[in-house]
Amino acid sequence: MARKRITVCSGCLDTFPDNDLYDVYREMHKGHPEKGHYRTPYCEKCIKDTDSYFKISKEPKNKK
Repeated sequence: MARKRITVCSGCLDTFPDNDLYDVYREMHKGHPEKGHYRTPYCEKCIKDTDSYFKISKEPKNKK
């Protein structure tokens, strides 16, 4: 029997099933945007804070 995959939201640090999270791009260093971006998981609650990420890279499979 397969286990459900659990992932931690980078915004609030709560655990969620992997299919319920967004993938967003965040800046590596806020003071130096030329350093690049990285991808991290965000939950439905944290996605509303649009100042904390650059753009959404993937929508959740189980969108509410």
